Amino acid sequence: MSSKRRYKPRTIRARPTSVQVLQWLRWADQDYIAARSLLLNSFILQGVTIANTAIEKNLKTALTARKASFGNTHDIASLYTSLKATGTAPQLSPDFLILLGKAYKFRYPDSVEPGFNISLALTKILVEVDYTVHASSKSIRSRTRHS
Repeated sequence: MSSKRRYKPRTIRARPTSVQVLQWLRWADQDYIAARSLLLNSFILQGVTIANTAIEKNLKTALTARKASFGNTHDIASLYTSLKATGTAPQLSPDFLILLGKAYKFRYPDSVEPGFNISLALTKILVEVDYTVHASSKSIRSRTRHS
């Protein structure tokens, strides 16, 4: 036997919550990139729909990291309310979250009531999406480093 000491690689096992957080975060980042690309190419309705999904996944990531339940919902305003109830939440614009929720109704033509309309300003949407995704993902990353 050699006099060299053999080191066995250390195995680090991720807890199921850690794996879920990483999956949610990766998918949220991919949706954000897709939303931003759509918005920059003037696909406003499609961009806000995917932006809603990106923010939804960021909020669900934050709730998962805090071991809080959230049910099966796409309502980002209610997810944000649930996150604030945990005691640690980034400062987001509830009005913007509500606006995205309204725009999200336009995913399918048959889910929109007659007479429903909405006004979406591309530049404002881009700025708000960037801020919301940045603030929510920053709070997730800082939270997971300190856990």
